[in-house]
Amino acid sequence: MSLGVAVLLGVLQGLTEFLPVSSSGHLALAQHLIPGFVQPGVVFDAMLHVGTAGAVVWYERREIARWLASTEGRRLAGLLILGTAATACVAFPVKNIAEAAFTRPVWVGFAL
Repeated sequence: MSLGVAVLLGVLQGLTEFLPVSSSGHLALAQHLIPGFVQPGVVFDAMLHVGTAGAVVWYERREIARWLASTEGRRLAGLLILGTAATACVAFPVKNIAEAAFTRPVWVGFAL
């Protein structure tokens, strides 16, 4: 994958992450529309999401620090971590099914 394609997909991820649409679905469809695109693996898409999350955390770092200074903020952060762990426990067993679905544009379009 060229640097230009990676940047294009990163911009698409960044723009669609904050819209009420599936940024993962848009990435999958865009990858199918790019001639000769070879999916480097789910890690690339995951890193695009991590980059978006990192940018948001950096931008909101003062607000997050203020939020974590409160008891309720720490409680909510703990619940967020717990919810993420629970989601991972459910997601890992169906990982192959989900990855296979994202390789078919019809399924991605249906899920959108």
